[in-house]
Amino acid sequence: MPSVSCVPPIACTRGHPPYDPVAHARRLGLTIVQSHAVDGWGDYREGVIRLHPALTTVERRVTIAHEIVHHERGDDGAYCTSWHERRGELRVHECAAARLLPVCALAYAVRVVGDEGPSSRPALADVLDVDQYTLSVRLDHLTAADHAYIRSAVRRAGLWHRAL
Repeated sequence: MPSVSCVPPIACTRGHPPYDPVAHARRLGLTIVQSHAVDGWGDYREGVIRLHPALTTVERRVTIAHEIVHHERGDDGAYCTSWHERRGELRVHECAAARLLPVCALAYAVRVVGDEGPSSRPALADVLDVDQYTLSVRLDHLTAADHAYIRSAVRRAGLWHRAL
């Protein structure tokens, strides 16, 4: 399986746009189509990302990011057991979530919302333009350095910080 970098391709600094999965897919030469034949939100096979037409803009963004990781890993969507499928899909989504939600974006969202407790997760997801599941996956896999960065950014903004 090819090595895949989960680091966002664009530095998270003032003046830079957030990670754009559609632009990333174009740079990779992937085709994005809508299809009612998709089980779930979307799938990837042979250079084509298929999305269910009923997806919201946020769901579409998250799904494209997720399917790009499948492309980069060379995944064909076949797993030998359901356990391997669940594990493989989680690993893919962890990488997609890291690209969509660099730690500086998380810190920014906490500053905007003013809280990062469980009850604020819908507001955080809204600010970050992701669904709550993707936000939860990202928060569940933050490193100690990520937590320290967020604490520091929130303190600089004069806000109290509770553990994510």
